Amino acid sequence: MAGLAAAKLKGKTGGKPPGLSEEAKQKARVVESLYRDGYGIKQIGQQLNLARTTVYKYLQERGVNLH
Repeated sequence: MAGLAAAKLKGKTGGKPPGLSEEAKQKARVVESLYRDGYGIKQIGQQLNLARTTVYKYLQERGVNLH
């Protein structure tokens, strides 16, 4: 606990930075493109080796309306 308090006094914050990494942003663009081309969520996940929840997360991050 003393280490956390010392870090806080120095203005440091812990944890993972918010948002997507550059690699994830690139994958999200590919996911969006495939989705707009008519591919289904399951197909996209299988093609890119991503979980369906990740595909949904990427589409949400890109602001895509799901139908």
